[in-house]
Amino acid sequence: MRPGSCMDWGFHPAGIPCSGNISESTGTVLACVNCQTEYTPRSGVNIAQGLDDDHYFQMAFNTNGASVLEWYQSTCAPGLSIPELLAMAEVVAPGCGGLTARPSADQYEDLKGFIGVKKNHTHAHFVRAILESTSLDLCGLVKELNGEEEAAIVSSGGGARSRLWLQIKADMLNRTFLLPDSGELACRGAAMLCAEAIPCFKDMEAIHPDPLQVERYKEWYNENENKNYE
Repeated sequence: MRPGSCMDWGFHPAGIPCSGNISESTGTVLACVNCQTEYTPRSGVNIAQGLDDDHYFQMAFNTNGASVLEWYQSTCAPGLSIPELLAMAEVVAPGCGGLTARPSADQYEDLKGFIGVKKNHTHAHFVRAILESTSLDLCGLVKELNGEEEAAIVSSGGGARSRLWLQIKADMLNRTFLLPDSGELACRGAAMLCAEAIPCFKDMEAIHPDPLQVERYKEWYNENENKNYE
């Protein structure tokens, strides 16, 4: 893998080593990643070697991700799809009429993961409350990684498919959110890293099978396949 220039670092799918931005993924879990030049381990933040010796990736995450929305849809609104629920939530004002979702509301029995439930609250209110809860937790993760700086945030994961969710995040964090062409940056990044590493294998010494020995081992295998060595 070629370390060094910003162009080399550009193959990171979110571009954060070059841009100084943060990448967030709202999938099964909520995760945030950034890149820095200092090794500063601390509680609650995972840190690992970057793509060269002078950079480190930091990651903070929690369980308050898109799985909460999936849980609500499957248990409380099975007749509606997630896109339909999100469309309904667009008409609800910030604050959800006093309804608040606890972090990881799916871990509570029935609707006990919600605070301030009223009879007039509809699916739209519960869904927006979930989106606001996740966005609030994202605020905390971003602060853990990046303090009070104003870097843009690159979104990925299933949550990035919802413009409403992205708008709530942008409004709550008061930051610009960037939406890449690919919503699955982790998969794309793995493929890009693999492609980048392929030239390394061209310099490796290759040991090829000896046809004569191959035939001998075939005979040996047939003779010993069912032999009991006990």
